[in-house]
Amino acid sequence: MGLFEMIPSLVDWAWTFVQPEYELLRLAKKGDHAAVAAYLLQHSTEQVQAAANYIDAAGRSPLVVVCREGHVECLHMMLQHPIFHAMFPAYADGNGNTLLHHACFQGQAEVVRYLLQQSVAACRLNHRLQSPLDAARTRFHDEEFAPSRFLTCIDMLEQRCTIFEGWLYESTDNFASNILGVSSLQSWKRRYCVVLETALPSYVEMVFYGFTAQKGHPSEWTRSFTPTSLVLARIDDDIAFNSKQKIFNSKQFAFSLPCRKKAVAAPVTDVHGFNALASMEFAAVDADGYDSWSHFFVVGAVRCDHL
Repeated sequence: MGLFEMIPSLVDWAWTFVQPEYELLRLAKKGDHAAVAAYLLQHSTEQVQAAANYIDAAGRSPLVVVCREGHVECLHMMLQHPIFHAMFPAYADGNGNTLLHHACFQGQAEVVRYLLQQSVAACRLNHRLQSPLDAARTRFHDEEFAPSRFLTCIDMLEQRCTIFEGWLYESTDNFASNILGVSSLQSWKRRYCVVLETALPSYVEMVFYGFTAQKGHPSEWTRSFTPTSLVLARIDDDIAFNSKQKIFNSKQFAFSLPCRKKAVAAPVTDVHGFNALASMEFAAVDADGYDSWSHFFVVGAVRCDHL
């Protein structure tokens, strides 16, 4: 390394003499878990407290840095200390971003895995009303290089938040419904629906997946990597079973509930924005499926009120 390349590192090191509490963040950025462990052992509780609360010019604390940089071993070392262990569960930065948010912003799948193993809340919203899952979906659509790491984060978060899943027919727009703006003219599309808990009482997120191959039995179909649509649904007594909203091609096992569509590319978990809730119709594929979905909506309403 030449002298020119060494200057930033020297300045970074020198800054620790001006602000000693910066030292832990500096070690965290390097990912030196042995040095992090030594720091925590060699400093007093008050010194570690100051270091844990230190925020750099970019608004990052030591915990945020290790999560964004993917330094799982450093994160593990920090959480063994009582100071970090106490602040960890409810941690959020000035923008409401949790450690899961920060890991998802950078597609740090191993950090996401570790945080979920520590039973952190997976659905908390930041000030932009995005959950960690929303953040991962947004970054996947924004990222030009190696977006697959965000898909791994999305998959893990979906698995953690799933409370129900099964086949459904989804109402989708066609030429007539688009031109006339009449939802009762919409068509049906068979989808696989994954229902997720959210941070909003009485609301769930319905994630609809299409299929790239539909030959043979549905269990053998190839599911799309990304959802075709995201829907926030209110689970309460406004659910209408055996609904008939379609002018043509009504389904026998249909039901309707108040919903609001989320943007697939940049989703937010918000039910108070410009677009109001509207009744959307879905349908189970058979009688057994209808019984399962009906039971979920009746029992799930109670569960979601207590999430």
